[in-house]
Amino acid sequence: MWRFVGPYLERSVSTGCNYVDYLALYNHIRQYKPRHVLELGTGVSTTIIAYALKENGGGEVVSMEDHQYYLEETMKIFPNELRDMVTFHLSPAVEKTKDFFRGSGYKDIPVRDYEFVFVDGPNLLVSTDRGVEAEFGFNFDFIEAVQMSNKPVSGLIDTRTTTCFVYSNILGDKFRYNYLQRQGVMMPCTKKDLLNAKQITARAMKRRAFKRTFKT
Repeated sequence: MWRFVGPYLERSVSTGCNYVDYLALYNHIRQYKPRHVLELGTGVSTTIIAYALKENGGGEVVSMEDHQYYLEETMKIFPNELRDMVTFHLSPAVEKTKDFFRGSGYKDIPVRDYEFVFVDGPNLLVSTDRGVEAEFGFNFDFIEAVQMSNKPVSGLIDTRTTTCFVYSNILGDKFRYNYLQRQGVMMPCTKKDLLNAKQITARAMKRRAFKRTFKT
């Protein structure tokens, strides 16, 4: 895939997102001007985020990656003019849980006051008791970013429907799904906006309240 941002054109090993995601990333960062961005999955999007931060006058994107090959290949062709905007961070993917949700995320995320998270990784395959590899599609790391940050955190999910479903439960009214663009959108959240198991269950029961019907 060819990567093109402003004056930069290079060949990337990343499969990347689609151009709708790139535009949404760029527009969000330019409009809301976050200083600290967490990117889950290094790739073409790293350049988009860094470029937008530079146009804003500064900031940092912490770009997480669990595959050393992809990280090294991206770093080889990453524009030198944007290097000071990015902290590349290699970390293994591990299983993570919250209440009755089981998912995955990066083991070691640098502590920052994150204000925006882009969810596009990792893909974690775990062997089951039947010897079959199962993918845990729910990404936990937006929760981790909210828990470590002293500022409200917003986010964007690239197509991952399982992650979108889980966050629609954990965040309630703070989550939106864009069906046209296939994007999950997290409105600015703080720790108090993360619903626990009791709250999630109560909301689900209220939406599906039992109603007895009578024939007259």
